[in-house]
Amino acid sequence: MVDQLRPMTQKIYSIILITLFALSAYAQNTDRFVAHMDKPFYVTGEAVLYKLFLPEHFRDHEVAVQVSVLHENTTSAIFYIKSNGASYISSSYELPLDYSSGNYKLNFAIADKVGKRMITVSTLGFVVISDLEAEINIPTKLQISKLSTNELNCKISFQEQIRNNTEQDIRIEVTDTFGRPVTADLSISIIDSQLHFAEEAVTDCAALETVPHISEPNSAICYYGHCYNDQNEPTKIPVLGAYNNKTDRFLYTKSDVSGNFLFEIPDFDGEKTYQFVRHVGHESNVTYTSAITPFNDIPEIDIPSSVLSEYVIHSKKLKLIKQYFGQVENNINEEDFQEKQKLEKAPSTYNFKEYRKFETLGNFFKELITPLSFFTDDKGIYSSSMTNPSARRNDDFKLKGSPLYIIDGLATKNSDLVGRIDFENVETVELYHEPKQLKRLYNVMGIAGAVRVTTNLPDFSLSAEEQDDILTLSGIQKQVGELKLANSVIDLPQFSPRTYWNPTLTTDQNGLASFSFRQSADVSEYMIIVVAKSTSNEVGSATYRYKVTQ
Repeated sequence: MVDQLRPMTQKIYSIILITLFALSAYAQNTDRFVAHMDKPFYVTGEAVLYKLFLPEHFRDHEVAVQVSVLHENTTSAIFYIKSNGASYISSSYELPLDYSSGNYKLNFAIADKVGKRMITVSTLGFVVISDLEAEINIPTKLQISKLSTNELNCKISFQEQIRNNTEQDIRIEVTDTFGRPVTADLSISIIDSQLHFAEEAVTDCAALETVPHISEPNSAICYYGHCYNDQNEPTKIPVLGAYNNKTDRFLYTKSDVSGNFLFEIPDFDGEKTYQFVRHVGHESNVTYTSAITPFNDIPEIDIPSSVLSEYVIHSKKLKLIKQYFGQVENNINEEDFQEKQKLEKAPSTYNFKEYRKFETLGNFFKELITPLSFFTDDKGIYSSSMTNPSARRNDDFKLKGSPLYIIDGLATKNSDLVGRIDFENVETVELYHEPKQLKRLYNVMGIAGAVRVTTNLPDFSLSAEEQDDILTLSGIQKQVGELKLANSVIDLPQFSPRTYWNPTLTTDQNGLASFSFRQSADVSEYMIIVVAKSTSNEVGSATYRYKVTQ
């Protein structure tokens, strides 16, 4: 009997070993990301505070994270945050006042330096309500991310009675499922409990995602896009330039057969616009979009509209109270640094104020002998070319192809569009025709010459197709640490649905952490929300409601 059982036992052991090996291999080929926002519901004008916990192997590495704000599958903002060697990133996003009410997503993505692609690592669903709309349109189905896990136990301890306008001390204890203390990174928010829709066991507006392993995350800020033609087919472009008018330079990349492309961007603050320009092939329209795909499995919850309406009314009252007491919220993001434009001098410059007898820019360069020449065909369509007067050989005299035009900071190779600009609207035209300078400035985009046109128009526009090729990015945002209500010098009452936020706290070797905060002047019910991630990538969360008395 024993001999009969032995092969079966060995088989069971083999199955267990194979299973453990498979689980180990799966764990090695995946990463876990935890994201947490301070609350799941906002009104326009508020700052969204958030933290993204990174996998432990990211620690001590510089990692650039792309953060996108999405509404109805449309990207409304893109910006970047660097980890600076920490195991997380934390920052804020101030919701513009012109945002409409609805479901929004905060999407986090990291570029894989080896695979040359960008991977969405987490998506948070949250709700925005515009309290400036005449009729507030509150969505009936709210898409809010939820985190429910018991890998870690988080215990919140504080005094039983909390009074408004007083300092409070809180202690957090984190243990594993066996009750042993755990060293963990924490994310803590204290908010009005009206903003928390779930039961005690679930943390609203937090998410845990498992994604493909990123062995070498890129430290450079990157944009990952997709291009397709009029038939909605992927377009392979061998030379794709992204032009920035502040630096007057192109960043170069190419798209693959699937239409995907990625380009690295030098670090910058503030905003930058990049215009996608193809070296050749302008005979058909190409559309450029972000290639990032967010997680779409964000659950929908039903909340009575009366609850949200009551909060919006409360928000309006808070704004009036702040206005009455002269309180202005601090802008968390520092002032953007705008890069100064430094342009190289052109070999040939024409001041159009000195000429008064031409109808269009094209007519001017058709009649005068200059390095830039315009021509018209039998249909009256303009084309153009440039020569290099300093060329020593005849073969180098005529530059091949259509010149690159930069009109009030917008790039185009459409000679007909440029040729039809009204002469009275042109101030100066600068011609770049020396090959060494062209290569230094524009590389392959300037191989046929470059022309910079300055107009007196308040807002020059390209064709609709080319105007759509302009992408606006925000640069590296500052990390945001602990935020709490300050002690007022003259003891003015402070009302806020957000009392405290801290993404920087870490438990010690005994699994303990503590902090203090000032409770707002509201007499209401509040909630403490804690999200924790250990150095072994285990995750836990806890919530605790408390009532505020006078």
